[in-house]
This record gives sequence, structure tokens and C-alpha cells, in this order.
Amino acid sequence: MSTTAFDPMAWFPYTPRPHQDKAVRFSSQIYGEKSVGLLSADCGVGKTVAVLSGYLAVRSRDANARLLVLTRTHSQSKVFEEELTQLRLHDPGEGARRDLTATSMVSRVHVCPMKSQMDQLTTVGFMKQCAKLVKTGRCSYYWNCYTKSKGEARIAPRPHFRDEVESLRTSQVVTREAAEELSESSGFCPYEVLRWCAK
Repeated sequence: MSTTAFDPMAWFPYTPRPHQDKAVRFSSQIYGEKSVGLLSADCGVGKTVAVLSGYLAVRSRDANARLLVLTRTHSQSKVFEEELTQLRLHDPGEGARRDLTATSMVSRVHVCPMKSQMDQLTTVGFMKQCAKLVKTGRCSYYWNCYTKSKGEARIAPRPHFRDEVESLRTSQVVTREAAEELSESSGFCPYEVLRWCAK
């Protein structure tokens, strides 16, 4: 593998602004050491892409590395989705792994296509109603994803669902909107699409 692939800046998809290179190298060092780091800077400086680039540099040496990013708001998740999309398009150099897959998870309540048919419920109430609809077979979106053999308690993903999910997962950053679009065209539960893409 080329040494370029191990240079953290090779993973950075833009011309760096002042000090972004330090943030990328710092992030790479922290991920490489499996340590904890603190990076503080004003909004708009480019912390997100710097941290993701540092992670990808380390990940290029560890195929099993996974990154879980938690955000407080949907708009913060959007920033990661946009930067991950740019990173998927970026070529870090000869010999580098480019098979980046990413999924943005949101709560089931935010993507349920049947939510409008339910009474106004708390989140807990919604989850109970959702489970009831699945258990009684009345959620076609869920059962379009899975099949259950008669006499068996175990469910399995339908082959068409698995194929659609794999195609989506390998072609783009899987966002809430992408899962909802697939739901509209194929009748799948958007949450189950996100869940399977995140595996």
C-alpha cells in the first residue's frame, strides 16, 4: 500500500485552511492510539471533516474500524452526511481503501410512514403501537422487509430487501431521506432500511 494512504492529509478532500492540517493529524493520532482527544474551534472552521479525515487515515490500516458519531440535533447530523459524501468522492491516493459506507440513524418515530395514521402519541406510546402493529402483522412496511416461516418464531430478511439495502449502502451515504425514498418506491420500513445499512 502506498505511504500516501497513511498520510492523514491524503484523506482530506479540500485545500486545508489554516490549522486544519493540525486537526487532521491530531485526530489521526488520537484514533490511532485509541485514546480520547478534545478538539475545540469556532463553528465553520472544519472540525467535522478534519476529524473524519483523521479517522479514515487510521481506518485504512484497520478494516474492522468503525466510527459511531452521536449528534444532538438532526442539523448536526446533516453536517456529517455532507462531509461523508465529499469523503466518499475523494481519492486519497494509490492503494488506499475507498469503500466508505455510512448511515445516518434517526429514531423510528421520525421516519414511520404510518405515523400519520396513529393518534398523537408520546415516543413511548408510539413505540408500543409500532410493536403492536408489527406483532399483529398490520405493518406492511415492516413485513415487506422480512418473512417468517410458518411454525418458526424466527424472522429473516427478504432477499429483495437485502439486495436493495446493499445497493443503497454501497452507492451513497445513507440518509433519512434516502431511506424514506426507498420506502416510498419499495414499501419498506425506512427505519429497518437504516438499521440494516448501519450493520
